[in-house]
Amino acid sequence: MMFIYHQAFDTFHCAFRLLLLLWQYRSKEIEWERLQILDFYMVFPGELASMRFPQSMVNQKSKWKKLRNRYTQVADRARVFDELRSYQNAGLRILLSAGIIYENEDTKMVALLIEKMPGRLAEEIDSAVVSKFELVQLLTETFVSIELNGAQGLKARSQLFEFHYDVS
Repeated sequence: MMFIYHQAFDTFHCAFRLLLLLWQYRSKEIEWERLQILDFYMVFPGELASMRFPQSMVNQKSKWKKLRNRYTQVADRARVFDELRSYQNAGLRILLSAGIIYENEDTKMVALLIEKMPGRLAEEIDSAVVSKFELVQLLTETFVSIELNGAQGLKARSQLFEFHYDVS
């Protein structure tokens, strides 16, 4: 039997990716579903080519199309995202148990507790942000302007979550 490792399905790597994304928001709260979508694109940036970008951001989409090839393309995005969500939930629980992040269960928002971050971990995150700067910037700065819910929201544009019954 042969085992193949992929960082998408590594709980600890997922926890690190979640921290990397939350680091950009500092202590601001972010929707858990938004964070899950951003994490999917962090692992599979070539899949940004499948997303419907807002008209004002279409020129940025072409940058990410070049990352898509037959070896990095996800055959069934919905299935892969559904599998990834269990690792994301486990990663969230790791960070919550470590006291590094906060979750508001009523609003489904999460936030980084910067004062609880070990210095060495903050250095590693800074280094990872530098190595993936363009992608992190797109996901955490550009996509923050896109509403999460509704027909024009991030859930609808990514087609990773059901959005038809959202209250915008």
